[in-house]
Amino acid sequence: MHKTHRIKNIRRKAYKGVSGAKRKQFCDEYRRVLPQVYSSFHKRCVETLREGEQISCKNGCFYCCYQHVWVTLGEGIVIVDYLYSHDDVLNNFLNNYPQWQESVGDISRELDAGYNSAIQERDPAAVLRQADNPLILSYYDIQVPCPFLFNSSCSIYEVRPLNCAGHYSTSPCEWCSKSSPKKPVLRGIIPDESDMIKLMSLPNITPSLFLHRSTLPIMVYELLVDGLPAFLSKSGINTAFM
Repeated sequence: MHKTHRIKNIRRKAYKGVSGAKRKQFCDEYRRVLPQVYSSFHKRCVETLREGEQISCKNGCFYCCYQHVWVTLGEGIVIVDYLYSHDDVLNNFLNNYPQWQESVGDISRELDAGYNSAIQERDPAAVLRQADNPLILSYYDIQVPCPFLFNSSCSIYEVRPLNCAGHYSTSPCEWCSKSSPKKPVLRGIIPDESDMIKLMSLPNITPSLFLHRSTLPIMVYELLVDGLPAFLSKSGINTAFM
């Protein structure tokens, strides 16, 4: 079956039945809370600025879109929900994905396997070590853009991953280019306790929504072409929603 036809069939079934209703409720509630979390991130970013510093990230600056990005299962489900109602963004992603997969797909899958193995073994030290995995640098060195980059902008900005929203620079934008002789000043904000309470208090969620994670394009592509039930089965997850 042609890929787009398959996705349409999966989309038609996505919100049917009890599980589908819970999925839709989760997506709606997550997107309602997400602007509050983004606002919290921005406020905390500003609070970290030293005298004379400013956040240099702006529209049209996309150097960070060449970096490896992990997303949780919950984020992946919400991004797919967004794509279901934005055909132009969906089609652009599907057109860009094959080149991305050919360039860095194997590296991404190895990174995902290492992280989720550490989670399954309940090894916090191993989980933390994934942030310094040398493969992340190998991924960046290839310089392949995120498949969601379109006309120098993020096409899923409204539901962009928290890893992206919390990443910022206080040095000139051009310093973030791989070819720049200058070393950029990069910082990152992660969800604090109040942010996590907002997310973890959403209805019908299970821990797997925030514990299981994969590389952004892989997560979204597999949810699109395989569907959530098949993704859960392959990942060894019993259910996404209570």
